[in-house]
Amino acid sequence: MDTKTPFLPAFEQWVNERVADKLMRPNTRTTYLRHARGFAKIAGNKAIGNIGFDDARQWMNATEHLAASTVASRLGALKSFFDYTIRQGILDTNPMSRIERPVVEATNPRPTPQNALGKTLRRCLEVGDRRAHLMLRIGSELGLRRFEIAKINRADINFEEMEIDVLGKGGKTINLPLGYGIAYDLLFWIDVEEIEPEGWMFPNRTGSGPVSPYRCGKLITGASNRVNEHITPHTLRHRAATDMLHTGGMKAAQRLLRHSSAATTGIYAKFDLGDLRPYVDQLDRGDTD
Repeated sequence: MDTKTPFLPAFEQWVNERVADKLMRPNTRTTYLRHARGFAKIAGNKAIGNIGFDDARQWMNATEHLAASTVASRLGALKSFFDYTIRQGILDTNPMSRIERPVVEATNPRPTPQNALGKTLRRCLEVGDRRAHLMLRIGSELGLRRFEIAKINRADINFEEMEIDVLGKGGKTINLPLGYGIAYDLLFWIDVEEIEPEGWMFPNRTGSGPVSPYRCGKLITGASNRVNEHITPHTLRHRAATDMLHTGGMKAAQRLLRHSSAATTGIYAKFDLGDLRPYVDQLDRGDTD
């Protein structure tokens, strides 16, 4: 890679190196490449040495219709690439450095409503969709992300210890406990689907690997659409966080979601003023006179 290398090949070389060095997950690589193609569509696939602030500003203007969080994500990918070219001595300046990151306001927790989850789970059993049923339970009880659900392997589950190993963001593996109900459903699924000791719990159509995260999300949402609801893996994660916050407290919810900061968990876990009522009532010591 040098200053004359076109943007897209240079960007692809960068993400491929990061994946090879285990600094980036393949799914993130796919997302970053999509961001890069969006930039090239606006600014042109010119040599990286010819990309300047005007190109960056043109791209930024073309993203005005997008959500702030979406723009921030794309900007971060582009800035990281150009920072890399500077560290490698290829470029002297980052053309994206003068573009300000949009302010991303914290969103309110949006857990899947309990009634919507219950309706969807019941309908899955009625139509025999045990796969979506199990995915819904995993998402709402363990708080797993869609790519984490998709890539569960039979070998990750220890039924003797009632635990599951989850390969999460950054390639980090963490151990989570299993409840008896979900453990029973997992065992039933393994038996019915004849899953091998080291087989994927949710294999793709050819059986050559796990189902894709995208397909996992579609299966969950599609199951909810059957009862006129809209559930996503992310709202299930909010559901898990909220339920754990109410039963085990913030520290427990933070541990379940594997967040380094309780402030991040607070974005996922819903706790309204009305939820304080039972606790306030418990503190009522009556007339002390």
